[in-house]
Amino acid sequence: MNFVDNIKGNFVDAFEKVGTKAKEKIDVTKLEIKIKSYNKDIEALMIEIGSLTYKSVKNKSDMSTEKISELCSVIDNRKQKVRDTENQIKQIKFTNTQKKNTEEYKDINIDDSDYSKLNKKEDDFKLQRTEEGIQILKFCPSCHAGNKQSEACCINCGHSFMP
Repeated sequence: MNFVDNIKGNFVDAFEKVGTKAKEKIDVTKLEIKIKSYNKDIEALMIEIGSLTYKSVKNKSDMSTEKISELCSVIDNRKQKVRDTENQIKQIKFTNTQKKNTEEYKDINIDDSDYSKLNKKEDDFKLQRTEEGIQILKFCPSCHAGNKQSEACCINCGHSFMP
C-alpha cells in the first residue's frame, strides 16, 4: 500500500468514526428531548391535580378522586416512559462503547504462550488488598501466580523460591 492509499484509509476510518459518533449523539439527543417532553407532561398533570385540589377546598366541595386517580395513572405512565427512554440512552451508549472497544482490540490475539513473554521474576512484587490489609505478593516464575512473601513454594504449582 502506498502513502496516498494509507492516508485515504485513515481518512475513511476517521470519517466513519465521526459519523458513528454523530449518529449516537443525534439518537441520544432525540431521546433526551422525549424525556423533557414527558417531564413537562408530568409537571402539567401535577399542576392540574393541585388546581383540582385547590378548587375543591376553596369551594368546599367533594374532590373528584376519580379524576385525580386518572391523572396519577397518567403521571405514573409518563414516569415509566422516562425510565424506559433513559434505559434506551444507556443501551445506545453501552452498545457503541462495546463496538468501539471491539474494533480497537480486534487485531490483538492473545494465547497462553504470550503470558510467558512477561518474564516475571520471583522477586517481582504486586500489592494486593486483603482482609488483613494490603499485602505485597511475589510472583512465581513458573506459573505467574501471586504468593505471600513468606511462602517458600508457590501455592499454585509448588515451584520452590529458594535458590
